[in-house]
Amino acid sequence: WALADWLGVAALLFSVVCYGYCVHLTRSLVQVTGDLPSFNASASFTEAAFHARLASGSGGVTRYEEQLDMVLEQALNAASAWNELCWCAALLAVFGGVHLFAAMRANPRLAAVGRVFRQALGE
Repeated sequence: WALADWLGVAALLFSVVCYGYCVHLTRSLVQVTGDLPSFNASASFTEAAFHARLASGSGGVTRYEEQLDMVLEQALNAASAWNELCWCAALLAVFGGVHLFAAMRANPRLAAVGRVFRQALGE
């Protein structure tokens, strides 16, 4: 049971580090999207007008496409990190359950509850 406790502590520490990494990636994503030029949502452009608008403010279409690629890459990294954080939460739940069953063995009243669970699972 001591191993399960140490694994739970390790999963908790890993979750904290993973959460910090997720926050860092999300802040970076906000920063990268802030560098993009803004357009009115109701405005429509012809291709030539769009190119002219980009050339006047942000360095051209090539630079705009590079910025969009950076946004996409950062968003994929952030989504992957948040998915890993969900797995960390699942591991914490599993180790919490193991810790609960270990506590049931130590307390006589809770041990009776544990026996009922084991009997119910055996049927």
